[in-house]
Amino acid sequence: MILLMIQLQNVPKMILTLLTAPLGIIGVVIGLLLTASPMGFVVQLGILALSGIIMRNSVILIDQIEQLVASGESMWNGIIDATVIRCRPILLTAAAAILAMIPLFSSVFWGPMAVAIAAGLFVATILTLLVLPTMYAAWYKVHSDMPGNENKDREVELSSQYEFHDA
Repeated sequence: MILLMIQLQNVPKMILTLLTAPLGIIGVVIGLLLTASPMGFVVQLGILALSGIIMRNSVILIDQIEQLVASGESMWNGIIDATVIRCRPILLTAAAAILAMIPLFSSVFWGPMAVAIAAGLFVATILTLLVLPTMYAAWYKVHSDMPGNENKDREVELSSQYEFHDA
């Protein structure tokens, strides 16, 4: 929590980040039930690692919101734009971690941990991209009809401002 506080420099944002960690438990339970894997010590280690990955994604998203708001965007548009901008990188890093767990599925010892991390990360990544922006908007009482949330010509502006090129 101290490291999160140093990184975010704000208690409410630290709380929002901590609230996203349990989202992975949903996927862990589903994954363990579907594969009939036991809940043991290595699964608990996997849940701990999973919580760190989920909170890292939350910090990245919150930091992007802060950067956009600091650059002059309204809070509402900053939340939406940050989610859109960070969606692809978050999904790609989650996919890489999930794919890295696949070879471990057949292991008797490490298999349940791999299932917990892969299933938990799959569900938590999707939920984080949906729930965290919603919690952020609710916490700071942001809504679409606030002053400064004009949406005229936003599609053209966003497509030119956040253009991605393949390397």
